[in-house]
Amino acid sequence: MFHVEKLNLKFARAMNKVPEGDIGVAVSGGSDSLALLHLGADWAQKNRRTLKVATIDHRLRPESIAESQYVKKISTRLSIEHTTLTWLEKPSGNIQKLARDARHRLLKNWSTEKNLSVVLLGHTLEDNAETIMIRLIRGSGVDGLVGISQYKKINNLVIFRPLLQIKREELRTYLIDKKISWIDDPSNFDERFQRVKVRQLMPHLADLGLTISKINDFAEHMKRAKVALDSEVINFAISNVEQKFWGDLEIQQDAFIELPNEFQLRLLSLSLRWISGNFYRPRFKSLKILLDLIIEHQSIAGFTLMGCLVKCRRKKIIFTREFSAIPKRQKICKTTFVWDKKWNVRVDKSKINHFMVGPLGKDGVSQIKKENIVDIPFYALNSSIALFENGDVKCVPMLSFGSGLNVELIGGADSFFNFLTTY
Repeated sequence: MFHVEKLNLKFARAMNKVPEGDIGVAVSGGSDSLALLHLGADWAQKNRRTLKVATIDHRLRPESIAESQYVKKISTRLSIEHTTLTWLEKPSGNIQKLARDARHRLLKNWSTEKNLSVVLLGHTLEDNAETIMIRLIRGSGVDGLVGISQYKKINNLVIFRPLLQIKREELRTYLIDKKISWIDDPSNFDERFQRVKVRQLMPHLADLGLTISKINDFAEHMKRAKVALDSEVINFAISNVEQKFWGDLEIQQDAFIELPNEFQLRLLSLSLRWISGNFYRPRFKSLKILLDLIIEHQSIAGFTLMGCLVKCRRKKIIFTREFSAIPKRQKICKTTFVWDKKWNVRVDKSKINHFMVGPLGKDGVSQIKKENIVDIPFYALNSSIALFENGDVKCVPMLSFGSGLNVELIGGADSFFNFLTTY
């Protein structure tokens, strides 16, 4: 039997984990997100917290404008500020992936503009089970089979999912009890999408004993395995990985080769993600090719993957940023910004709209006197950020050359090691 008090208690326990500050809620108008909005509104009132709502209009269906207006109407009734975020550009390709990436980007910009500490999403117990099955079909390893993370940071967008241990049926009963109607997105019934196919398969799996609860129990087992594996990788990295001040990583090759295969793959993946600033992992096939090269050859002149250049020389595995993947020179429009997803940049106010920042490049290196070049490898120096005026190099922070530009790694000297504990 449904008890609203029990649902509110479950929700409150989950919300104990959210950080201080104003909270964003992404609401589409579907049952899960509308339940999240109402549960959140009750919780916020009791805890004296401020909620703000955003609805993303993908402009993929003619009904989307009316759906956004419906959510705005409900938000207004709850005295909650509402914003519609519209996805205007429509590049060709995998529409579901493109739409997901657009949601993250729009929510990140909205979260920054509204100074939100976190954005709540309405994923449920069923969503988690479906995701695990999809990843199992794709051949995912331990990390993929832990399911959806309750807390996640994607390119500075902090996401929290308080409904992840709550069933959709329970949320719909809650809405019916409150006489709140919801909107069913037609894409949830479109059999062209793999998630819909998996969703339709779930009742048949339950008949065989593989229930949603058991799938989620399986994910908990995978989480414990992941924690154990991550702990060993961190211990190895502390003794055998060096983060260079110019942003490279160096791994002791002999020690790396002695590691169990799973630890090797995890460390390579993490190194590539940290160097590139990419949220997603490299494909396993590509990662395995890189690992085989490192083990079979004493040296690698240069292997590119995921915007990184990997070299093996002098008994070290070196990860550096691939020059072609770095943002090109761009005019400075503000005094502080993040460059290449990895560097906090501060520029003198006088340089705005007149100077440019970008990778030093070969032509930039040629302008620097040899005595100014410290012990930074050429390929790393080539990719280092620099300040330019009409093509002339004015400042290279990595070389302490010139003035007007200051940079530091996001996370500082322990950035990589902090990443290992939080990814």
